[in-house]
Amino acid sequence: MNIHTEDFDVSAALAADPDGHALRGIKDALESARANLKKTMDKGLSPVEFTVANNLHTACQTARDLVEQFWSQPRK
Repeated sequence: MNIHTEDFDVSAALAADPDGHALRGIKDALESARANLKKTMDKGLSPVEFTVANNLHTACQTARDLVEQFWSQPRK
């Protein structure tokens, strides 16, 4: 599973993922992106760059939460 491919379908992967393997992969990728953004922010950015990086950092956390909620829904 390569979640970084352009045609990766998150919802399909999660819907067909009873054991949580795809969920872990997606959450790991989002956490990695979030950690990299945090490192970049900690090194220092201009105010505009910091705002963009901080918004992306928040978006990664929100995406992790949404992925978890979607996966937790009952499967049909």
